Amino acid sequence: MQKKQKQKTKKTKNNNAKSIVMYVAISLLIAFGIFMLSYNNLSQHIEQANQLQLIDDFFQREDSNYEDDFELDENQIIERNSRFIAVIEIPQINLMRGLFPIGSRYNHVDRNLEILVPSAMPNIDGGLLTIAGHSGSANISFFRHLDRLQEGDYVFVYYNQIKYIYEVFRIERQERNGILEVVRNFNYTELLLTTCDPRDDYKQLLVMARLVWQEYY
Repeated sequence: MQKKQKQKTKKTKNNNAKSIVMYVAISLLIAFGIFMLSYNNLSQHIEQANQLQLIDDFFQREDSNYEDDFELDENQIIERNSRFIAVIEIPQINLMRGLFPIGSRYNHVDRNLEILVPSAMPNIDGGLLTIAGHSGSANISFFRHLDRLQEGDYVFVYYNQIKYIYEVFRIERQERNGILEVVRNFNYTELLLTTCDPRDDYKQLLVMARLVWQEYY
């Protein structure tokens, strides 16, 4: 009888120890999850603050034109490439984002929206400006809501002290194979926004817009 009692006591202690270990493990997981969530939120707020500061700097500059590279030294080129060359605004999805020059290391979908090559800036008549971005839920998924755009919505591009106003006229989905097939009318200056289709992993979303107005800002 005494032996059975000892075994029962020992078993109870083992169960209590396991419960304590499990409780500690769950508590640590919860604490880690809260830390990661807080860290991600903090990182996102810092990035947004930096973005707003760069946008503010962009609009405060008297002239956003840049000299040719051969007129700049290496440090000036690095400084130029770390500043916005333009700003895109899409009111329908509450997006305002700066764009870096094509030669900048920040002009990449893994860092920002990316101006694809070849592209023509809005001041080129009959040109096409193509901008790509990630969809999804990551902090860099700036085109996560691009699929909400509809024909007739407006997109603004601020460049060289001029606000270029585009109207969406076509939305299509293509096979996601790394190639964009774009039907152009070279009588118009156009804008193409593209991202992976949030509704279909095997499709690429293309939003085509046409320049309808421009004004100084």
